[in-house]
Amino acid sequence: MATSTFDKQMKIDSMDSLRKLLHVMNAEPSKKILSQHPFSEKDRDRSEDLLKQCLSRSVR
Repeated sequence: MATSTFDKQMKIDSMDSLRKLLHVMNAEPSKKILSQHPFSEKDRDRSEDLLKQCLSRSVR
């Protein structure tokens, strides 16, 4: 999916914001691995059912 998010100008208005940005940019990446399945099977099934309902209503 194409995006233009990275083409937008970033404006920093305060020294506090600058310090926070520098802190994030200089921090080491987390060693903790994100879960490959951040939601339960029950949540996934519910989401799929809601999507099917939405799609079934839009195809008329």
